[in-house]
Formats: sequence, C-alpha cells, structure tokens
Amino acid sequence: MNWRICLLLWVVLAPVAAAQDTPLSQVLAPNEWWHVRLAGGVPLVLASGANGSIFAGNTVTGRVTWLEPDDPLTTHAREGGLKSVATLPGRAFLVSRGEKPALIKVTASGDEFVVVDGFAPDALIVAPSGRIYATIAGESAIYVIESNGKKRRFACQIARPTCLALWLDGSTVVVGDGAGKNLWAFRIEADGSLAAGERYYTMRTRPGEASEVSSLAIDVKGRLFAATREGIQVFDPTGRLSGIITVPGQTRVQSIAFGGPNGDRFYAVTDKFVYYRKLITRGAAGTVGNP
Repeated sequence: MNWRICLLLWVVLAPVAAAQDTPLSQVLAPNEWWHVRLAGGVPLVLASGANGSIFAGNTVTGRVTWLEPDDPLTTHAREGGLKSVATLPGRAFLVSRGEKPALIKVTASGDEFVVVDGFAPDALIVAPSGRIYATIAGESAIYVIESNGKKRRFACQIARPTCLALWLDGSTVVVGDGAGKNLWAFRIEADGSLAAGERYYTMRTRPGEASEVSSLAIDVKGRLFAATREGIQVFDPTGRLSGIITVPGQTRVQSIAFGGPNGDRFYAVTDKFVYYRKLITRGAAGTVGNP
C-alpha cells in the first residue's frame, strides 16, 4: 500500500479509535485500593442516594440502613423478607418485602405506605417521571408501576432478569440477564411503556457459564458497572467493555453502588465484607435500583 494512503488512513482512523477506547485508567484512581467498610458476611443489597449516601438492605433481617461514609450507621426501617431497595428524593426509599409480599414506600420520618400489595419484585428502579420499573427473577417480564400503584407488565426475551439501571438522561432502562451474557437496553416511551429492547452490552463470560450479573451502577460519564461472576465489568457509553475490576481474593461481588462525600467511593458487597475504594469518576445518584 502506498505510504501516502497509509498516512491518510492513520490520520482519519486514529481519532475514531481513540474515541472508542475507554481504558480502566480513566476510572481507577492511582495508588488506591479496596478498604473494608463492614465485615462479617453481611447479606446486603445497595442503592445510591443523595449526597453520597447509600441505602443498604439486609436480606435476612429485613433491616434497611442508611450508610453515611464518615458517620455511624443509622437504621431507618425494618421489613421482613427484604428482596430489593431503591432510593427516592431525600431519605425516602422503596423496599420490596417478600414475606407478606408488598412494595412499600418508607418516608424520611419512617412512615410506611403500601404502593402495591401482593407484589414483591427482586429489582427496582425509579425514573425521573416517578414511575417505578421492576423485575421478578425467573419471570421474563418488566413491570411499570404508576404513582397510583397501577402496574403494567411487558413481556421480554430475558430469561432471568436480575438487576436494573437507568441511563443518565432517563430515556433508557438497562436490565441484566443473570442466565445469559447480555445487558439489555429498553427505550422508555412518553407514556412510560418500554420499546426497542436490544442486547446493548455484552459481558465477558467463561464458555458454558452464565454471567450471573447481580447488580448495576452508572457513573456521571454514562459508564456502566456490572457485578458479574467474572468481576465488576465496566462498559463505556457505547456499550464497549473497558475492563474488569476485581476485589481482594477474587471474591464474587453481590451488590455495588457509588457513595461518599464526593460520590467517588465505589462500594462492593461480597459474602464476607463490604468494601469501598476511591475512583476517579463519580456515581450518578438516582440511576440505580439494585438488588
């Protein structure tokens, strides 16, 4: 090939390649590592709240705790058979209770209101419109719940939906498939319904194994973090895999969330510890509802 053509191709294609390349060096802070926040095998599910707070639900005791990174733990409510938790403005939150199934709103003062009785989703997310999106593991469907408690069911191709996230502009819901290797993106229509579901992110999996994705988080740049069997997989806004973050001992991560005074502390729950580490980026509060 003529050298002039090679040079032209390099000039044209190099900026495109650079724009697509989002290495973990843009996420991981230098000289930072994991720190232990809690020990003892606490079975927690996390959700990011305002001002760097994190709501942590104990799936065994049903206790929901507000973790302030630099202050003592503060218990806000107790619900039996907790399955998932999602944050609302202020210190309010939603909790899904499996024992006597119900989706419940808990206010900052601790008052409780049943949003939907007889319904206990495994994952929750609240859109800017106030609508709640929810899934039940093993059920190939996504539910949309209006402020009056009315719910609609949308069938999907996801074998085992396990976790949810929301894009920064509130236009798209991301759903993790624990039985597959993809994270699906669904466009939110004006009436809250879902359309155009597609396999947007492809997770790295071992041959013959499912992703077992269990939790999602999104940063202020639109990068998506997914807790999987292989580790915490990080994707750029175009859906390309940037790399995988592991925790000490290569332990399986169950739930993840951003928190801390500046929103740059990344929390990860394992079967023995709750870890956190400082990142270069910050979390986008209100975009995640986890188990």
